[in-house]
Amino acid sequence: MSAINIDLPDPEAKAFLDKSFSRMGSAPPQATGPRAIDKVTGERTIPMRVLCLGYARTGTFGLYTALKMLGYNPYHMAAAMQNPKGIFPCWNEALEAKYEGKGKLWGREEFDKMLGRHDAVLDVPCILFVEELIKMYPDAKVILTERPVDGTLFSQRPLI
Repeated sequence: MSAINIDLPDPEAKAFLDKSFSRMGSAPPQATGPRAIDKVTGERTIPMRVLCLGYARTGTFGLYTALKMLGYNPYHMAAAMQNPKGIFPCWNEALEAKYEGKGKLWGREEFDKMLGRHDAVLDVPCILFVEELIKMYPDAKVILTERPVDGTLFSQRPLI
């Protein structure tokens, strides 16, 4: 699989990716104020069928392409990059709530607002919410993509 080079001229997109890849610890949730996700209108229109929960650079874009060919409507970071100003503030809030204890943790309602027209998810930011996604969509099939660490680190080097 060839590497995908993503140009990030949008500072919000870069900030989101920087935060996403740097968060791995967790903190208890705290009370909140107004949230960007509350301004989003959306609901689940199709069932969640597939959760692809492998890290970025483990073949997720190839799997995304295959799922599209099979008739799925997958959510992948490549698709999220098409509307960074509308999407990234919401995902940043979800990440801050989970990993920094800022704001209200996302539940099914919030995930459905963001992912409701998709029946499969892959890549960042979804892989940072594995436990939540499995709990909220228990009927979805799970695919875990893996790659040897050396190959993954080599592949991620251009992104760092």
